[in-house]
Amino acid sequence: MSKTLYLHIGTHKTATTTLQHFLAKNRKALRAVGLFYPQQNIVGAPRHYAHHRIAHAIAGRDDKLDFDCATAFFAKAMELAGEDDRILISAEPFFRHMIKRKNDPATDPEPALYRYAKKVRAACGDADVRIVVMLRRQDLFIESMYGEHVLSTGYQHEIASFIEERHWMLDYRQRLAVWADVFGADNIMVRTFERESMDTPVEQYFLNWLGVDWCDGFDAAGDQNVALNRTFVEFKRQMNFPNQPSGHNTRLREWLTMAAALPFAADLPKRGKYYLNPKDRYTLMEAQEDGNREVARTYFDREDLFLRRVEHDAKHYPGTDIVTDREIQKITRHLLRMIAQPGVG
Repeated sequence: MSKTLYLHIGTHKTATTTLQHFLAKNRKALRAVGLFYPQQNIVGAPRHYAHHRIAHAIAGRDDKLDFDCATAFFAKAMELAGEDDRILISAEPFFRHMIKRKNDPATDPEPALYRYAKKVRAACGDADVRIVVMLRRQDLFIESMYGEHVLSTGYQHEIASFIEERHWMLDYRQRLAVWADVFGADNIMVRTFERESMDTPVEQYFLNWLGVDWCDGFDAAGDQNVALNRTFVEFKRQMNFPNQPSGHNTRLREWLTMAAALPFAADLPKRGKYYLNPKDRYTLMEAQEDGNREVARTYFDREDLFLRRVEHDAKHYPGTDIVTDREIQKITRHLLRMIAQPGVG
């Protein structure tokens, strides 16, 4: 029986963490319907709900695993699949990784993207590969990425700097063209991430897309990595400093998530999750208009890639007011009270 390897490459901020937790939680049930979702520890990587270390290893960004380990992982996954005809690998870093060289053009990431995609193809061996990718409208994608980055690192800058540093991630036409060129255009599976257009939970939506029937025995993982209100993200940004230990970020993020659920948080200004003012939002999306139209025509046979209109989100911009000293003091006071409780700090 021929096997198909589905390589889910993201993108970031398209419910990937929720999907991966669901897949990991239901490994046995998924095998019963012919879908194998392997552990990444089959080649010595730590157990994890996804396959990030494999994506990092191919890019040369892992401190313990290398390209040979990644190649061995894919070969072992195909072997362990047994009678299962579908193997699923999921890691959103596949979408963002590049392999840069000193002489690469400063403004063109394409050569670096090709190097990485070709190494992914080589690591997969002779497997029949389908590239699976969900795309989120670029303004919403970068806002969500920004909030996540502030929470998970010591990042101190505002969103304008973040966009300038990562604008290359927003050109979906270029990135999909690279993957299509390396893996074959017919092997690229693309959908947009717009929850309002999904008629089922995202886990069921994703499996149905892969041709896997939903079973009542599947155990939902629940939403993972839920975004925090902008007030708490801004608090974290102001607390950040360069080269913060990862453990510091993880713990502070956990505490802020707990604090955001306390009654006092309801009295804080409702800043929502929007960071871009209307002018910057429209400017960002206008820059991607031609590329998005080409992606829409290529993969959806329509003119508009995203059905959700930009004006829907532009009108909800909460304004430029920053978190005040008084609010910082209030959050700090409640954080200190909370972490002083047994079992929290």
